[in-house]
Amino acid sequence: MDFITTHIKGIIIALCVIFGLAIIKKILGALRLSGKAVKPKKRFVALDFETANERYYSACSIGIVVFENLKPKQRISYLIKPPTKFDPENVAIHGITADDVKDAPTFDKIWKIIYPLLIGNEVATYSDFDVKVIRELIKHFKLRAKSNHTINFVDVCELSRIKIHGLSNYKLPTVCEYLGIEGLNHHEATSDAEACGKIYAWLLANEGRAIEACNGTPASTRQKDYIRSLGGEVPLVLSREDASRMIDELIETNKRRKEEQRQEIAEQKRAEAKLIKEADKQHERRKKEEDALRLLADEMSSPDYKERKSRSKRGQDLRELQILVNKVVGDGVIEIAELAEIKSWLLMHKVLDDDFEETLSLIDATTSSGQIDDDITMELYCRFLDCLSSLRNRRV
Repeated sequence: MDFITTHIKGIIIALCVIFGLAIIKKILGALRLSGKAVKPKKRFVALDFETANERYYSACSIGIVVFENLKPKQRISYLIKPPTKFDPENVAIHGITADDVKDAPTFDKIWKIIYPLLIGNEVATYSDFDVKVIRELIKHFKLRAKSNHTINFVDVCELSRIKIHGLSNYKLPTVCEYLGIEGLNHHEATSDAEACGKIYAWLLANEGRAIEACNGTPASTRQKDYIRSLGGEVPLVLSREDASRMIDELIETNKRRKEEQRQEIAEQKRAEAKLIKEADKQHERRKKEEDALRLLADEMSSPDYKERKSRSKRGQDLRELQILVNKVVGDGVIEIAELAEIKSWLLMHKVLDDDFEETLSLIDATTSSGQIDDDITMELYCRFLDCLSSLRNRRV
């Protein structure tokens, strides 16, 4: 009977424990720890604690960094006066002493300030250490979160293990070095929180990608900086050997670009020189045209311009008349139609009428009679020659 009673009591106690754990889990549901990847959000909070000793509620420093659009926008840090003594080992890690926090507020005072930053946001921590700290602090100071407010904790260390494969370890400095995150002052709460947030921001930005760690030694910071200075983009996975090859390729690429730029500049200079030369030629042509117009204007304004022009016209007419006479008398026969042609030409060129007055009279008499014999032909021919010779002698 006693055995049965004891057995029943054991069952009742076990059921109470199970239901009690379920109730506790529901009460602490406002503070959830998640190790799964989540969808990127524009705003989240990164958090880090330093403790005075091995007890989780012995927090002596807190660092909070608010991220917006995956970039740090606000940094908050507080020293905390812990309810327990400092352990020398912890002091050796973070450097915070009891004297540093003797006038600092206790966590229950700070909680009222930081709680609005945490509710409704994802809170990134590196491992579950900081989650345990905040839970123990809430218990120790008997703080309560409103039932409709939740704080979603994200374990960035665990996410790094899921997303990045093959690292020797996943300590905060190791992952920061691998991702090229610089400026970490390890075990300074705000610096650790910011580094944690930057890692989480990278994980959000690269959601859906699993990155294999590089083979060999990771590229040094100096190599990465040199790659950036050469205009290259540093990949997330990069070994020293690959970095060296990348640097050599970038140097060659930059040399080619400089040579192309040099050739382009030289071509531009040649084109400019050609344009200048063409402009000089056009200027020279315009100058010659202007000089010619100026000379012409000077010539036209001179007193003897009309006389010289008249002489030039007479000379041209004389040459035309010579050709016409040679055509008429060249075959030794002069016809009435040819005499009419000469007469018509002489009448059109008044400048020579005076010199051929007698010749015109003879032509009129001949064309009127309608008869041309050898004597008239010879007389006309001689008159033409005499007139032309006379005009040449006067240098018409």
